[in-house]
Amino acid sequence: MMTWAEVARLSERGIIRHSGVTMQALDTIRNVWSLKTTAQQLIGEFAKSLPREAYGSFDQLIDAYIATFAGQDARKARVLKGRLGFLDGRRWTLEELGALEAISRERIRQIHEILTMRMQGENSSMLFKRLWMVVSRLLTESGGACCATEVAEYLAKYFNWTVLPDDIAIVSLFNSSTEFAMHGVVPINIVQHDNPCINCSEIRVKLSDEIISRQDGTLPFTEAVNILHAYCQERHCAIQTGIPLFAKGFLYFLGDVIEDIFADRSRLYSKSSWEMKISQETRASLIQQIMINAGRPLHVDEVMLEMNKKYAAHFHIHVQSTTRNILSTSPDIYSYHSGTYIHRSLVDIHMNIIADIADSIEESVLANGEISIIDVFIKNQSFYLMNGIRTPYLLYSLFNKSFYDRFDMVQFPRIRSFSQTHMITIKQEQSDK
Repeated sequence: MMTWAEVARLSERGIIRHSGVTMQALDTIRNVWSLKTTAQQLIGEFAKSLPREAYGSFDQLIDAYIATFAGQDARKARVLKGRLGFLDGRRWTLEELGALEAISRERIRQIHEILTMRMQGENSSMLFKRLWMVVSRLLTESGGACCATEVAEYLAKYFNWTVLPDDIAIVSLFNSSTEFAMHGVVPINIVQHDNPCINCSEIRVKLSDEIISRQDGTLPFTEAVNILHAYCQERHCAIQTGIPLFAKGFLYFLGDVIEDIFADRSRLYSKSSWEMKISQETRASLIQQIMINAGRPLHVDEVMLEMNKKYAAHFHIHVQSTTRNILSTSPDIYSYHSGTYIHRSLVDIHMNIIADIADSIEESVLANGEISIIDVFIKNQSFYLMNGIRTPYLLYSLFNKSFYDRFDMVQFPRIRSFSQTHMITIKQEQSDK
C-alpha cells in the first residue's frame, strides 16, 4: 500500500512509461490528479499538526499540545491543563487553580483567557490531525459511534500506549475537535454524524421491531450486533468500507435517539420493560443520596456520572431530562447555578431571614408587576453572601420552594405578581380573538 507521500510523488510521465498512451493510462492519470490533490492537502495539514514523535503516550501528546500555547511556562501549562480537564482527571475551577498556584482567581482567569485566544487563533484542532484520522477510521468501522472507553482502547492499541487514558481525558481531548460530536452523559459517545449507519432509518426500524417483538422486551448487545450485521448483509448495503462491526457506542447512541427504546451497559429495552426495570422513586432516592454525600453543589452531569458509576446495570444514558426534573422539583434540592444543584442540608440559611427578604421582594413585585432576581441579588449582594445565599439561582430557588403561593415564578430570573400574570393572560386571549 502506498503512503500519501508516495502518491504525491507520482508523475504522469512515469504512468505513460509504464502503461503506454492508453485509455487506462489516461484514467489512471485522472485518478492520480485527484489523489495528488488530496495527498498534498493532507501533507500540508500534517505539517501543521503535532509530529508522530509526540504520540509516545497520551500524557506526552497532551504535554506537546499544551506546550504549543503555554511554551515552557509551567504555571501556564498547569492552568490550561486544569481548565481543559487534563490535570488529575477533572476540570478545575478558577478558585481551585488560584489556590494551587497561590495567586488570585482573577489572575488565573486572565492567564486562561490569553491562552484560549491563542488556541482559537491557531486552529488548535488541526494539531491533532493524525489522531482525528485514526478516530475517523475507527468510527467508520464501528457504525459511526463509539463510547469514550472504546476510543481510548483503540488509540492505545494503535499508538502502542501502555497507559490507557480515562474517559474524562478522552472527552476533554474531543472538546477541541471540529470533526466529531459528543453525545450522552455516561457513557459519553464520540459520534461521526455524517456516517450512513448512524442516520439509517432502516436500521432504527429493524432494531425497534426486534426489541418490541420479544416477549421480555429486551435485546442483549451481542445479539443486537449479530442481527444488524445479518440485516445489512441481506440488504447489500453499499458502504465503501464494508459492513461495520457496530460498537457498543453505536448501540448506546441508538438507545438514546430511538423513541421508546432505552439502553443500559449491556442491553436494549422497550419502554414497558424499562419502566418495570427501574422506577422513578428509585432514581429520586439515589439522587438524594448522591447530593448529600457530595457535600457540595453538583452539576446534573456529575449526578448522572455518579448514578452510572455506582449502578451501571440499572441506569442508562437517556435519563438526563428525568434527572433534571427530579433535581428541580424535589423540595430538598435547590438550584445553585444553571444546571447545578445543592441539597438543602448543605445550605445554612435561617428561614426568618428568607421571610424578611420575601416581604421586601413582594413589595417590589407589587409595585413593578415583574422583577429580575438577578437585579435584586446584585443590589444587595453583600447581604445575601453574608447570610449564605451565594447565587441568584439559589435565591430564586428558595422562593420557588418556600413561597410559591406568594409569587408567580415565571422562569428564572423573572418573578411576577399573580395579578400581573392574570393581566398578561387576558391581553393574550384578546389578541388571539
